[in-house]
Amino acid sequence: MSSSVISASNAFVLFVPPTDETVDNSRGGASRPTALKCIHDDAYAFPMVALIPQSGVGLTVAAHPTLLVYVPPSKATQAHLTLRNADQSGLYQGRIQLPKTGGVLRIALPTDSPELAVGETYDWSLALLCQPTQTDMPIASGQIRRVELSDNVLSDQQSLLSKAIIYGQSGVWHDMLATLAMLRQTQPDNNALYANWTEVLTVEDLDAIANAPLLN
Repeated sequence: MSSSVISASNAFVLFVPPTDETVDNSRGGASRPTALKCIHDDAYAFPMVALIPQSGVGLTVAAHPTLLVYVPPSKATQAHLTLRNADQSGLYQGRIQLPKTGGVLRIALPTDSPELAVGETYDWSLALLCQPTQTDMPIASGQIRRVELSDNVLSDQQSLLSKAIIYGQSGVWHDMLATLAMLRQTQPDNNALYANWTEVLTVEDLDAIANAPLLN
């Protein structure tokens, strides 16, 4: 297969934003991004930012979803991930090891962490643990809501591309983006996948980091 095509049918992943009934915006989406950085870091063109849709709320069908965050080059070696319920009680906290180079970091919630409940919206954030510590830590944040898809929509026999397309058509942002990232990782020379990734991020006003490398 030529690297200029994704599949024989030239399938393309598109994100269709969900309806207001599916995305609960009553709590307000996360703002993005802040320009804070660790005081010992060099200047960079774009700050840390969560890869979320413009609404600030991303949907998932996963009990333990994968979050994506752009992390700029930093002297910080770790980041702190926090997941909170609607009442702001802590659901999960953990530390993430950071690479030295900047790029898009995929963060899979561990399978032994509490499952996200269907229909519930959660707040999540990733904060750089700057050294030395500082009170105004760089933070990327967003909201995530777990939903269900009809049983006949997805199957284990479907390809990753087919699943990404269905997630996108269903407005399921996090699963669509994580699957598209997996495809890019398995086909790094596929120009069509790269163009698709760039288009998805550009439509959601994330074009400034669309060319950033995948770190994991």
